Amino acid sequence: MSATGNQKVNDVRKTIPQSPGRLSGGASQQAPDGGNGHHPRPAEASDSGPVGTTDKRRERHDKKRQSYLDEAMGVVVEDGMEGLTIARLASRMNASVGAIYRYFPSKEALIVGLQEMAIADFHTFLETRLAATDRLLEGVTSPVRALGRLMVAFRAYIDHARASPRPHRLVDTFLSFPEAILSDSEARAVNDRLLTPILDSFAALLAEASAVGAIEPADDVQRTHVAWAFAHGLDHFHKRDRISPEPLKLEALLPIARTALLRGFGARTELLAQAEKLVAP
Repeated sequence: MSATGNQKVNDVRKTIPQSPGRLSGGASQQAPDGGNGHHPRPAEASDSGPVGTTDKRRERHDKKRQSYLDEAMGVVVEDGMEGLTIARLASRMNASVGAIYRYFPSKEALIVGLQEMAIADFHTFLETRLAATDRLLEGVTSPVRALGRLMVAFRAYIDHARASPRPHRLVDTFLSFPEAILSDSEARAVNDRLLTPILDSFAALLAEASAVGAIEPADDVQRTHVAWAFAHGLDHFHKRDRISPEPLKLEALLPIARTALLRGFGARTELLAQAEKLVAP
């Protein structure tokens, strides 16, 4: 991961709404029942307490905010995004609706917080995998190394489902949910702040592979989204494993799909075979 990529992630965390106010794009406050009506801002609501708030008070604030996010994640995993309301979260946490509004002024703000948490979890997972791959492939020729890094990044999305099932399911929900939860402008802002750093990192891997002749030059942003669609589809396909014979289970199909994708990007068969042998689990 480049320094620029890391800076983007840091910028993401600084820009996620953590306190009452309007989301970028003009999100309105959410009614206690999770509807679209307005809810008056509770008198006790504040961004981070009065000026001069102590570190311990900030720590308690952050800990409580995280507990609300953890519980909200549980609601989404159990009942989907439509099951998440401020009122229901308050009930599950034995808290007042006003207490929730101290940390999240609307359902939209809560969703953004969940997105930040889940996507950041995957980003960390991906960076860790790539760092381990760099150590494994130290001294390997540049084209094979570049293909190996792409293979690992491709597989990371699927492996994340096993390593962090709750955050991953939340990411999957955001990608699959058919209804518009946020306005177009809000969704675009979230995409730019949260997903773009991850997509940029994969596009950088493609650019690196092109530069060393491992794949043919092309639009790396478009190819990144094609790879993402491939991985997302395979991630869903694993649900058939319980009824599929061994040759049709995910672990058998994954290397075939990955090789087909990279060959479509112009990778040579012999280089792919070398890379596959080095990074195969």
